[in-house]
Amino acid sequence: MLWTRIAVIAAAVLLGALVIGGGLVIAGVQVAMAVDWKVPEPAETGQPSEVFDRNGQHLATFAADVEREPVAFENIAASLRDAVVAKEDHRFWQHRGVDTASVLRAVWQNVTTGSVVEGGSTLTQQYVKNAYLGSDRTFVRKAQEAMIALQLEKERSKEEILTNYLNRVYFGEGAYGAEAAARTYFDKSADELELHESATLAGVLSAPAEYSPRNNPSGALRRRNRVLDKMARHGFADRSAALRAKNAQVGLAPPSDEIEAAPHFVTKVRQQLLEAYGPQKVYYGGLRVTTTLDLDQQQTLAQQIEQHLPADPLLDAGAVAMDHRTGDVLAIYPGRLGFEESQVNLALDFGRPTGSAFKPVVLASALQLGRELSTTIPAPESVSFEDYTVTGSRCASPCTLLEATVQSSNTAFARLGEKVGVPRFTDMARLLGVRAEFSENDLSQALGTASLTPLDLTSAFAAFANEGVACPARLVRQVNTPTGRQLDLPNWRRPSEDQLQAWSEPFPRAGRVRHGGTAVEGCHQAVSKPVAQDVTAALQGVVADGTGTNAQIPRPQAGKTGTTDDARELWFAGYTPKLSLGIFLGHRESNRRLVNLPGCGGSCAGGDIPATMWASAASALLEGTEPGEFPSPASHDRALESPSPSPAGQASPSPTASPSPTASPGEPSASPGPDAPRPSPSPTPDFDDSQGSDDEAGDDQAGDGGNASGSDDEPQYGTDVPEPEPDQPQNGGNGDDGRVLPLP
Repeated sequence: MLWTRIAVIAAAVLLGALVIGGGLVIAGVQVAMAVDWKVPEPAETGQPSEVFDRNGQHLATFAADVEREPVAFENIAASLRDAVVAKEDHRFWQHRGVDTASVLRAVWQNVTTGSVVEGGSTLTQQYVKNAYLGSDRTFVRKAQEAMIALQLEKERSKEEILTNYLNRVYFGEGAYGAEAAARTYFDKSADELELHESATLAGVLSAPAEYSPRNNPSGALRRRNRVLDKMARHGFADRSAALRAKNAQVGLAPPSDEIEAAPHFVTKVRQQLLEAYGPQKVYYGGLRVTTTLDLDQQQTLAQQIEQHLPADPLLDAGAVAMDHRTGDVLAIYPGRLGFEESQVNLALDFGRPTGSAFKPVVLASALQLGRELSTTIPAPESVSFEDYTVTGSRCASPCTLLEATVQSSNTAFARLGEKVGVPRFTDMARLLGVRAEFSENDLSQALGTASLTPLDLTSAFAAFANEGVACPARLVRQVNTPTGRQLDLPNWRRPSEDQLQAWSEPFPRAGRVRHGGTAVEGCHQAVSKPVAQDVTAALQGVVADGTGTNAQIPRPQAGKTGTTDDARELWFAGYTPKLSLGIFLGHRESNRRLVNLPGCGGSCAGGDIPATMWASAASALLEGTEPGEFPSPASHDRALESPSPSPAGQASPSPTASPSPTASPGEPSASPGPDAPRPSPSPTPDFDDSQGSDDEAGDDQAGDGGNASGSDDEPQYGTDVPEPEPDQPQNGGNGDDGRVLPLP
């Protein structure tokens, strides 16, 4: 059999190269050049893919923006031909299909690493891979590629090979071939391309998704300029012409996607499919893609958010609604701008500090380590670390973890984060489904200084709602080939076995972190069921009597507000037994304070507009469904303590330094509501400064951040806040305004 002969001979050549060295490679190539090999027929292309919501409503067709249209050599701009040759294979016009110098370099790299990491592929070999063989990276496949390339150059001219390559190679955005790429990106034919446009197209070839001129303009610009440098270096362009091209603006044609609905969501789906299956299968594989989106709920969520979104065009929101039992993202609000105006997705990709909305993660860490809601923690007027001070007690010190959560005590959670330790609570965040970047030793992250997306925060709260089981967020439910075969789903946010093991290591006393055993593949037990139920009980208190009263709806619910430095970002995340929903509010392109908006007087807080948005959206999304019930906290012997009234002088959050702050509508009340957790007569002392703890992280974990934002509805301030006047008290004075100020 032909392919068996090729494979055997190729393997022998490669094996000899690995054992003996580069000399045998050259000899093998020379022998191969003397043999006639049969060149197979190129692979055929197929049909576009169709995308649907979870109920079968059509969302989009994934096809090339412009159908592949082969053109003749002379109908491809010389600048594009030269740019591609300069970038991919500047010796193309000299070698005979295989460049022995490149092969020797590749063999050395592959021998030293033990795998195929560099192919030494010429343009001819790349065409062979694209047209005949596919993209497998094995020694045998590389040898097959070389043999066919050698035979191809015997049978066809260089011009024909280059033309076939340029008519087939993928340029991103669904564009296969030079003509499709020219029309997709520049709305012109391939023979009309100018030098800077040709260099731009050549620059995307090795990584079309990563260096897309639309999605990564700065990266595409850098790649374009490197191509121009190569063209000048290897004699494919005059240096002065290359310099002029570097200074030219890249003017792109508008995209022409066939996306009928939810374009921000669908674009994210396409990105995942391309990463999982490759462009050939996505654009020509005839796939039927069923997403997690409920288009009706998507429209409902948008209506409810925009009903409460202030008119300021720079002020925007992002929101995610999830089914916590599966991880299915049911609806998103990506922002008020249409897809034509902005492709930025505020729901899935836009990270901002969360303030006190992050505190439940720290609470879960402490509970998983064996603490209880009745455990007490110091909550002094201020807590000083190496280079910053946290203020904002809001409960009588020491207070229980339940009180600290409901009243959103900054100082109590600063101490709790210190006792738990930064590595532990950041690993807990990852276990719960957060995929944001964390600093290694920045204790201020306990108060929400790390940037999370609405999807990150909603994922964490969804795990609490699901009794501690974290089901990684997903956008795709099912993918079928034209024959009905199901493909493995994109592994978007699912952690690996090694990651789960590493993240769960800080919690040896719990011993309940595991994976598997759930109804949906990829879910894992992030925290134990009793811990999740206790967190839910505490967050029910936040909505019933704490900072989140504006989010109240006639259903069982739990949630947490978040307000960051100077009220620059506002959050509310919460859940019912059937839905998890997180909402962010802030300025899209600036860091301006949110003040004097409809629905809040003075500085705004997470308990204002976001909580109101949440109540409106959750009610509409859940209309017609049964309320359901949260399970009772598992430890019935732990009578949960009701939040006590805030100490005098601390009842009203003060987003500004003014001595007479305006209370927000989400202010905790002095008496518990009917759904608040019941009191315990005997809080359990634990995190007392005098007794220490084997979990103590130490002040050295404060890091060098100098920014301990995280006051919830008691907004915090970073080190960029002007120093107070000499006659003003430091650290909040008698108003305890929650500021974070540098130490003298």
